[in-house]
Amino acid sequence: MNKYSPFSCFMMKRKPEVEKRLGRYLPMWELASEVSKEWQSMPRSEKMRYQHLYIQEGDKLDCYGVPLRLREKENQMNKQETLTMQQHIADIVNMYHSSGGLGSLPFYVVSGSFYLRMDEGCYVPAEISLLKFSFKTGIIREFHAIVEPFLPVSYRRLAMQHSQATHNLLPKDVTDREEMKLVSRSPTEVANLIKNFLSEDYDKCRPLYTLHSEVEQVQQMLHSMTGEDKLKVYSLDMLFQHIHSVLIKKIPLHVSTDVINESLWEYHVGIACKWHIDNEQDSVRYCTMSCVKRWVFLMCRHIGMVLAFGVVPEEGKHYPVEEPVVSTVVNLPLLMQGTGYHHK
Repeated sequence: MNKYSPFSCFMMKRKPEVEKRLGRYLPMWELASEVSKEWQSMPRSEKMRYQHLYIQEGDKLDCYGVPLRLREKENQMNKQETLTMQQHIADIVNMYHSSGGLGSLPFYVVSGSFYLRMDEGCYVPAEISLLKFSFKTGIIREFHAIVEPFLPVSYRRLAMQHSQATHNLLPKDVTDREEMKLVSRSPTEVANLIKNFLSEDYDKCRPLYTLHSEVEQVQQMLHSMTGEDKLKVYSLDMLFQHIHSVLIKKIPLHVSTDVINESLWEYHVGIACKWHIDNEQDSVRYCTMSCVKRWVFLMCRHIGMVLAFGVVPEEGKHYPVEEPVVSTVVNLPLLMQGTGYHHK
């Protein structure tokens, strides 16, 4: 494991100020490029200060060049944020359930795909989709955007491999690049469109919900585009877990995750974005619009709209267009096998 160097000390000290000035997160390799000239022109006496700091701290670095003590501190903060998120979700669900307003409460569901995951967990956003949704109304509004790819040349091969294995949004040749320019938008433009879509809820900091495993990924992509921390991304798995628990019966988080990730409509073309429908039907399961709609439809299916809210499901709002109305009876026994939980 590499030792902390005087230059590493200098970078970590300058990191918050440089990120604030640029309005975005910086991976270590880009941060080094930003501050290297400043370091080179620094008087030797000033560099000695960081030499002494290096000797005093002597921290080891992880594979991304981040001191382990800072990584441990970050892990502790993440654990606390998860607990806070879980409590916030439980408070919202319990409050609206007790007042009879849970079915009418609007939620924002978000999915984001990326061109590339670079150093230190920095994601280059590729596609973003949002839905405004309530159980009684179903899908209220929807938003979709493809983001222009801004990739370092050295990472393009890795990005292309990831694209071909998933969403296929990265242009393969000159013709594709010209076509993609017509449908893609700059990160700044996408950020402004998201703010407009969320309207007054943007300033109210109403949380957005995505898969539990993708919370950090989506949070980082939104932050990199907006340059702000207003948008809080919460676990959709936890939200469904608490809703199912107050309406039907308590379930563990992993069962909630299994429900939302069920493959029932993965290849249903009609719920994907127009670009994936027209160009890459084999990749519709990775389309972010397909993702958010599947998650919402699956929650409606397993909650049982008639029994839970007295609502007859509507095509296109609670289940996909050109699909038969699904049963309103909760159907979780298979998911519960081996968990010690038995649905009654």
